[in-house]
Parts: sequence; structure tokens; C-alpha cells
Amino acid sequence: MSNYIALTKILLKNSLTSFTSSKKGKTNKIKNAIIPVIIFVSLLPLAGAIGAGVFAAYPIFKGMGQEGLIFASGLMAVSMMILFFGIFYIMNIFYFSKDVETMLPLPLRPSTIMAAKFTVTLLYEYLTELLFLGPIIIAFGIVSKAGVIYYLYSIIGFLTLPVIPLVYAGIINMILMRFTNISRNRDQFRIIGGVLAMFAALFINIKSQSFFSGLSDPNQLKALLTPGDNSLIGIISGIFPANKLFAIALVNSANIKGLVNILLYVAISILFTALFLTLGESLYFKGVIGISEAKSKRKKLTTEQFDKSIVKSSIIKSYTIKELKLLFRTPIYFINCVLINFLLPFFLFIPILSGSQSGMGLSEIQDFAKSGPYEGVILAIVFAAILFATGTNGVTSTAISREGANIFIAKYIAVSYHDQIMAKVMTGVILGMVATLGMLAVAIYVLLPPIHLVVFIIIGGAVGVLFTSLIGILIDLNFPKLHWDNEQKAVKQNMNLMFSMLIATVVAAVVVIPAIIFQLNVWIVFAALIIIFGFADAVLYGLIKSAGVNLFEKIEA
Repeated sequence: MSNYIALTKILLKNSLTSFTSSKKGKTNKIKNAIIPVIIFVSLLPLAGAIGAGVFAAYPIFKGMGQEGLIFASGLMAVSMMILFFGIFYIMNIFYFSKDVETMLPLPLRPSTIMAAKFTVTLLYEYLTELLFLGPIIIAFGIVSKAGVIYYLYSIIGFLTLPVIPLVYAGIINMILMRFTNISRNRDQFRIIGGVLAMFAALFINIKSQSFFSGLSDPNQLKALLTPGDNSLIGIISGIFPANKLFAIALVNSANIKGLVNILLYVAISILFTALFLTLGESLYFKGVIGISEAKSKRKKLTTEQFDKSIVKSSIIKSYTIKELKLLFRTPIYFINCVLINFLLPFFLFIPILSGSQSGMGLSEIQDFAKSGPYEGVILAIVFAAILFATGTNGVTSTAISREGANIFIAKYIAVSYHDQIMAKVMTGVILGMVATLGMLAVAIYVLLPPIHLVVFIIIGGAVGVLFTSLIGILIDLNFPKLHWDNEQKAVKQNMNLMFSMLIATVVAAVVVIPAIIFQLNVWIVFAALIIIFGFADAVLYGLIKSAGVNLFEKIEA
């Protein structure tokens, strides 16, 4: 136990300091103090909207005796979110963190290392809970006039809710990493393991959503609602049956039934944790040993073969290819920056694959996509989705940070600072367009939109992708995170990515809201997007040529 506590303290200290600048100075102190405030304030509207939804829904469900459905739905959504992001977190923290190599020679059991890392991962997930589950708990407690016991149970459940989803994610990762550790091509097999883990999470998501498909039948829904007494809680719980106990405990916090259910819920969470650590004793070390090894190919070339392998190309093109290879070859960069661009089309398929066999609602959506009066709204929404998607992949907003201590190499290679910066921007544009074209392909297959709308989306999407890529690189040029001891901290614990996400979200909202309120014509929306964002791209490029190059020149590791 003492080893676990000491190791957890060290890991938490490293994690917390990695979010702040390692350089001293008044400017950095102000930045570190302001950033959390900005993030908190920017997320308040979302939390307020969730709370308002609970206030509006409570009287309706209370009248049917199904008020517990509010909790069950919220718990299911948060659990699925934790499971999906937990795949990333556990893959990075348990396997791709360089501190693993330091811990392996120490006299520590696998379960001790896993328990400490699991605790760190758990704390990350509390932030997700705070944003999405916190408003539900507070709003439900206020509207139902709950007592002190309700809030006590809420705290207990809040602290234990991420355990089971993270155990699912951990077991998936351990099995995959154990059996993808059999090849000498370590990096390639780590990437394959990460991809399989992502698809496993998507598969579970699809199967979970299939629980809701039966509710599309009005007669069946009526039959389920009629008994009252929160009869729907068990159905909504899906692959997280313990969530049912948590929801029932909160709804019945004033009687003994609530106490029994919260105790059972905690006991099951402890049991899952014990199972995870027990499996880890057999699987974890076998999957993590040799994590840093890689196979190198050695091939003897003749003079003629060597001459043919050398092809003259433009500097920006060559540097862009170098950046892409680095992203694809480094497992952490691939999983966090590249893979998301390919997964977005699958996210669009999830509602279709998990929907009812009758396809109810699909024909109405297709008619909406083909309706002339709403084409402008559709174009604005799709453009906003592209902004958000490319603003959250972290390709350019962590491009300088990914150089780390090797940034000095950029100072003496025979490539201008401008060309290096633009190569990083082009990398973001290429991967951003992959996500854009993937989403568009799904939309074309499912919704059958008119050709001119598809053309507008492609052209407008290219302008939008360039915008978010330029914004991302400028943010990272101003606040590069160069002091890190593993690649995970360069991308997952980098506040520049959060800034990029916030800017993309705000701009996306500014695009969508006027189009919806004024029902703008598609030609007006298209012209406005091209003119406004084309001008913005030109201004941002000008900033990169002047201020951006100067910032790059002043960067020191």
C-alpha cells in the first residue's frame, strides 16, 4: 500500500506540472492562472444547458413515475464517453508513457504500477464527469428538493462512476497489447493495437445504442412507461448494469432502498477493480516489456538503386511528407492526432447502424437534405462540423510542441522557418481534408444531397480546414510546450489543443446561429464563408510570414 501511495503521488505531481509551463516568469505565471479560468467560463453555457434540460424534463417524467430515467440516461451517456476516451488515456498512460521503462526495473508488482496509473486516469475522468454529470446531479437535487443523503450518495457515485468504464477500457487494452507484442515491429503493432481498441469501443457503443432502438415503437414505449416505478432504468443502463443501482439509490435516497443500492454499487465497483488488477498481474508486464524496441530494416543498395531512390522535390513537399511519416509512425501521435480523422465517418454511421430496422426518420432526413430552403442551414452546419473536427485533432496546435528538446535541429537545417511552418500547416490541411471527405462520403451515401451542395461543402471545407490549421500553428508558436519527457504530454496534456478546440467551437457557433435564425439561402451562406474565411486565411498567412517566423526564431528548448 505504501508503494502505491508513493507512486501515485509522483505520477500526480508529474501530471499536474506537465499542464503548466516549466519556464519561470511573470508572463507564464499569469498564463497558467488565466487558462483554467477561461476554460471554466467557456464551458459554463454547456453545463447550464444540461441543467436546464433536467429542470424541463423532471415534471414530465415524474408524472409518469420515470424520473429515474433522467439519471439513467445521463449515467449511460457519461459512461460511454468515459469508456471511449478511456481507451486513449489508458493506452497512453499505461503503455506509451516513458516512465514505464523507469518503473519496470523497480521492485514493484504489476498491480501496484497499474493501481497508481489507474488512479491518475480516474482523476482525468472526473473532469468529464464534472462537466456532464455534475449539472444533472445538482439540477435534479434542486428540482426534487432532495435531502443531505441524496448529495452524499451523489458524491460517492460520482467518485466511483468512472471505475467500471475504465476497467472495460483497461481490459480491452491489456488483451490487445499483450497479443500485439509478439512481433519485432513494435511501433506498427502498437498502432494496430490502438486501432483495434478504438474499433472495439465503437462496437460497444453501437451495441449499447441498440438498446434504444426498441423504444421507437410507440406501443412498446407505452407498455414500458405504464408500470411507472422507474421501470425503464434497467433498460437504459445497457452494458453498465451497475449504473442502475446508482440511479435507484439517488431516486430512493430517502429510504433504505437507496442505502442498499449504493452499497451494492460500491461493492461492484470494488470487485471490477480487483478483477482488473488481478488480470494485470498476468497480462500487463507481458504487453509492456520491450515497448520501446523497434525493428529496423537494413538493405544494401547498389549505386544505381541509390541514385534511383533519390528524387528531387520541393522543400515544403518533402518536409510535409516527413511530418506525416512522424505522425503515422509514432503510436501516440497516430492515435491522438491521426486516427480521429479516420474515425469521424464511423461516428456518423453509429446512429444508422444502431437504429431500428425500419430506418424510421432516415427518409425525413434525406428529404430535409434535398430541400432547397434549408440548404443554407445544412451548409453552415456541415462547415461548423468541419471546423470543430479539424480544430480538435491537434495536428497543428501541437506541431511545434512535438519537436520538444529537438527544436534546436530546426535552427540549423537548410530549410527556412517559413517553409517549416507551412509544411506543418499543410500536414494539418491534408489530415483535415481526410476527415472532411470521409464525413462527406458518408453523407452522400446516406442522405443523397444535391451535387451543388456537395461542391459547396468541399470548397468551403477546404477554406475552413486551412483556417483551423493556421489558427492551431499560431497558437503553438506563441505557447510551445517543449519540455516534456514523453510524447503523450506533448499532445494529450497540452493546453494549446484546448485553445484550438475553444476557438473552433466559438467560430462554429457564430457560423451556424445566423444561418438558422435568418434561414439564409445556400448561395449567400457559401459566398459569406468563402469571402470571410478566405480573407481570414489571407490575414493569418500574413501573420505567419511576419510574426510567426519571428516567434519561431525566438523559440528555445
